[in-house]
Amino acid sequence: MVANSTSLERGVPSQEVTAAVDEVDGRPHLVIADLTRDDAWLATVKSDAVSVDDWR
Repeated sequence: MVANSTSLERGVPSQEVTAAVDEVDGRPHLVIADLTRDDAWLATVKSDAVSVDDWR
């Protein structure tokens, strides 16, 4: 999923945001991360996450 993408020719880096379910401390978590930046991520317990359809 690309949240914001701009041309590298203009000197502005593109951003790529992705989401995945991963295990943290033995429990499934939804992790959202900007792959173009270090330490740009967040995680929540999967049961607390809301589906996109429910959020709309």
